[in-house]
Amino acid sequence: MTSVLVRFATLDDVYYIVRLARQQVMVWQRVSEDGSVLNLPYEDLTVYERWLHGGPWMSIETGSLQLGRLLLGHGLPLVMTHHEKIVGYAETFLGDEPAPFGRNLHIAKLYLPEATPLRFDVLSALVAHLNGYALKKKCERLTLNNPIHNREVATLFEQLGFSEVDTVRRMILSAKTGQVFYKATDYHPDDAINLSNWHLRIGRVASVTARWQAIMPHLWEAMPQYQAQTLHRIRLSVGGHDAYVAIHQHLYNPRSADVTCWTPVLPTSQLVTAIRDWAHRNSYRKLVALVSPSDQKILGLEAESDGYIEQILARGVEQTH
Repeated sequence: MTSVLVRFATLDDVYYIVRLARQQVMVWQRVSEDGSVLNLPYEDLTVYERWLHGGPWMSIETGSLQLGRLLLGHGLPLVMTHHEKIVGYAETFLGDEPAPFGRNLHIAKLYLPEATPLRFDVLSALVAHLNGYALKKKCERLTLNNPIHNREVATLFEQLGFSEVDTVRRMILSAKTGQVFYKATDYHPDDAINLSNWHLRIGRVASVTARWQAIMPHLWEAMPQYQAQTLHRIRLSVGGHDAYVAIHQHLYNPRSADVTCWTPVLPTSQLVTAIRDWAHRNSYRKLVALVSPSDQKILGLEAESDGYIEQILARGVEQTH
């Protein structure tokens, strides 16, 4: 195997990680106020406009903030090097979840080199490194989400022992008033929450911990445009249980929002009714969430899939000698 080394990322790596991330974007664009789309050079876009093409690693400014937070203990950022050149980057998160995920190390972000022969070597080195780290942390599995249409990445992971343990489908349902008693309060992310063995059955685009760290902390409010795109963080008390819910307004359709929901017990139809009622009272009309087929019944018969599906891939942690 080609010599690929894996190590912790440092702030000196930010420029190279951003350069690697930018390779994933074919065209840089700006959407004007009248809805027209302009193709522009990367340098002509604002930090926020670059963010819209793929998140914090589209700019050095936001990439530095992201890496700084991860290095404070909120995740495990890793770079893969080949002949001392950074050729890959990964963000992983430890978490405890109910079956089938268990105590896991989740790959939430992954940038691989463009060169096809090197991609497998980089991924193989990363998985071997994560396996060793997961052993030390007493994890049962390595996990990741992968869009079902991205067969190239899925094939690479399957060659390294990963297999599908579940799928999530993007479901759309209306916000509407409902007959259910609940209490809703604003949630302040500085509150200490132990997410051990919590569920993320509504909005699972990543593991429980990875998704929490991505959207709950107030990290990106330094961008005024991000602040303008409303993100509600609320605590819902329904049926004797608390749930934490993030409702993230869509950029180009302010009456629609993505929903993510963390629960200590399996979510119920009463919880979904409360979310729909709260959203309707706050002027939303459409809610969108990724949900496993086994949980679709709690959304009700009105929920419809738009055809987008992600696989959840996993591999057991192996003993090394």
